[in-house]
Amino acid sequence: MKIILEDKEVLEFIHSALCNGGLSELAMCGVRLNVSKSDYERAKVKVFEHIDSDTVCREDVWVQILRGGQSLKFYDHEGGEEISFDLRKAKKNLSSEDAAEIILEYKEGNDDAITATELLQHCLYGEVIFA
Repeated sequence: MKIILEDKEVLEFIHSALCNGGLSELAMCGVRLNVSKSDYERAKVKVFEHIDSDTVCREDVWVQILRGGQSLKFYDHEGGEEISFDLRKAKKNLSSEDAAEIILEYKEGNDDAITATELLQHCLYGEVIFA
């Protein structure tokens, strides 16, 4: 089964995964978000143009980086390499048959830390490599 996702849905899933423990779980696997200060600041300006400043969180800024056509960069300490995904890559990887179960779990409201890290792994690697 292949799932057809809209950009908006992909960004919502990623936002949820970033908020709900996906980054913490990835960090325990040696993979850490590595957004430059300049990329973050540029995206933050864009977020403040469209969102009430009382409701902005760092995950909003990270998703804006994707919305703006850039990649979210991570550093894999075990592999000793930078890895990343942009919206196009995330959408392709999350539309795969392998990711279908995770997407269905998200659509049913199951957005815990384990599901969140699996979703982020699909965005980065196209599969779950840290179980």
